[in-house]
Amino acid sequence: MCTGRGHADLIVRVMGLRACGYITAATQLCDVALTDHALLTALDVVTCRTCAFHYLHIGITYLLADRHDDAISILRLAVGAGADTTLEGHVTGLLALAHAVRGDTADAGSWIDRARRCASSVGIGQTCERTAVVVATALVALDTLDIKGAEVALAELGAPHEDEELWAHILYAKGKYALLTSVPGDGLRHVEMQMRRFGPRCQGVSNGLLSVVRADLELALGRVDQASRLMAGAIDCRSAPVRARILVSEADPAGAVAVAEHYGNDPNCAPGTLLELAVVGAAAAHSAGWEVATDRFLARAGVLARQTGMVRPFTVLVPQLIDALAAHGVEFPTDVGYAPADSTTECCHDIRLTRREHQVLDALVAGGTTSTIAKAQFVSVNTVKSQMRSLYRKLGVHSRAEAIAAAHRMTVGWVSRERYR
Repeated sequence: MCTGRGHADLIVRVMGLRACGYITAATQLCDVALTDHALLTALDVVTCRTCAFHYLHIGITYLLADRHDDAISILRLAVGAGADTTLEGHVTGLLALAHAVRGDTADAGSWIDRARRCASSVGIGQTCERTAVVVATALVALDTLDIKGAEVALAELGAPHEDEELWAHILYAKGKYALLTSVPGDGLRHVEMQMRRFGPRCQGVSNGLLSVVRADLELALGRVDQASRLMAGAIDCRSAPVRARILVSEADPAGAVAVAEHYGNDPNCAPGTLLELAVVGAAAAHSAGWEVATDRFLARAGVLARQTGMVRPFTVLVPQLIDALAAHGVEFPTDVGYAPADSTTECCHDIRLTRREHQVLDALVAGGTTSTIAKAQFVSVNTVKSQMRSLYRKLGVHSRAEAIAAAHRMTVGWVSRERYR
């Protein structure tokens, strides 16, 4: 496929269409290019390098078209053709992202390490591929409950710039971070504001990834109807877990179990999706009193957690349900009722907060900002900032995200109302 001037012109057209946001048209051209597939082993070195460049851009296009499995296949070809060149670093970063979005945490981690080694040896500038490595790092950190690691990666990314091709992946990671740190309101506002900013470019992966994370954010805010509207008509694998969670919220555990069973046996589902389905299926089956189905889902969840290295899907379970499910004899991959352990907050149960500090912490967990907290409490912004500094000091944390993570750790048996001073 990579030989001849015609194919080079086609790839240039693909790049031009992508730059204008025409992902569907660009993807169709890539499909055309791949109908003329030449074996890499039959190509000379120069042609191999050209082929690697073409495969790289086809892989990027498939990522943007929400065809992550196809992207992985093509990018693996690009790695072989572009070995020991600067292209290797670019391609490995994209492979890391494709695996991270699928929930292949272990594979994504391997590609991240390889991409960073390439970057240190040949250098990778502020490119689409560099962004891919950082987003992949954030997603892997979130899936393994490394809140601090995710926070650092997302801070490095900042807001997507106007010509950022992976803008939807950035927003997806930020939405997941907002869910895990219990600030769904802030996360939803940020995602939707950026979607309006990118406007006509909202197609392909932006529709798939962002519809799912927005629905989950709406669900976290208790707005089940809005989440349902976002998922209306969806039949794809990725949306199946949130659709099952919506059914649980609508007191339809049987419907949720049916979704988890149906898509849990779909060979096209990514590993991360299968794990999420197993977890929500276990919760729904337990709610319905179906012990055999609960055991079956839990066993599947345990296997998938070990295979993928993912922990995050278990965090959707409330502590009481975790205790109930643990009674079934399934060993969870970590203390999933809480955010990851942190030595600075191991003694959270002995912390004494004032009533106002507790109100501030509750407001932070609910997604409040400094200004909204001040307005609700009829105090100045500076007063709230002072209360937050005192709160951070008592919790042994240094940021809003760490304070929220500490609040999660204290969900069970934490500071009682009687212990206010």
